[in-house]
Amino acid sequence: MQMIMCVMAKPNQKSLRETVANDIAKCDRGDDLKLISKQTKGRKNGWAKIKRKGCAGALNLEWDADASALIARVVIRAGNKPDELIGAFVGYLLHVHGGRISSIFVRTLE
Repeated sequence: MQMIMCVMAKPNQKSLRETVANDIAKCDRGDDLKLISKQTKGRKNGWAKIKRKGCAGALNLEWDADASALIARVVIRAGNKPDELIGAFVGYLLHVHGGRISSIFVRTLE
């Protein structure tokens, strides 16, 4: 199963993907989100991969600077549900970066 989450940032924001990746990499939070890998800075179309301890699947993040949108592709293995992974990530976003976000929506791809 795959889902797409789009996090619309307020206009003229720097890369929310880079900010989130750096914050998760350096902080040990109770939500157990861990940065697994990210593309090196300076290369076009940066990405990051985030997982949650105890949850199957991962969040693959990309930043669209023109739209000021963080695109998260949620990849879940067969038979598992994405609710814990998505819930932890949305909770983190609203708690830490809530002032930069204008809307969040999620869509299932089948």
